[in-house]
Amino acid sequence: MKKPLARLAFLFLGLVSLGAPGCNRTEETVSSPTPSIQQQRAQRAAEVPQPIQERWDYLDRIRQSDAYDAIDRTRVDNQNRLGVVVAANLKPDQIEAVVKKALEALAKKFPNEDMSLDAYAPSQPLRKLGSAQYDAQTKEVTYTPVH
Repeated sequence: MKKPLARLAFLFLGLVSLGAPGCNRTEETVSSPTPSIQQQRAQRAAEVPQPIQERWDYLDRIRQSDAYDAIDRTRVDNQNRLGVVVAANLKPDQIEAVVKKALEALAKKFPNEDMSLDAYAPSQPLRKLGSAQYDAQTKEVTYTPVH
């Protein structure tokens, strides 16, 4: 009886020291956006006109430099309108300020153009929360929430 028990203990120790299959795998941390979103973005980027692509790239840089992570990801819709998907932890009363700030940063980079920026909730499907508009002539940014 001692030999089968000894073999079982040896087998157990061997598995522990070698790592049982799947037990000591390190979980890969997936940063936002997920690979499927990255693939969708790459596919969509190929379809977007160059001026929109430049603004989209710059908007994504704004998102990446945001210390508060208020913007989850950026997007361009089927009408080539720029948008941001706000972070899930953002409070409703913070959305306007975040979207306006992002649009103001875009306007500094592309100062002589009227622009708009849509805000979306991080839901499936995406739900539009509002839209900010920049008037190049007056240099004003306004925000209109969706009700």
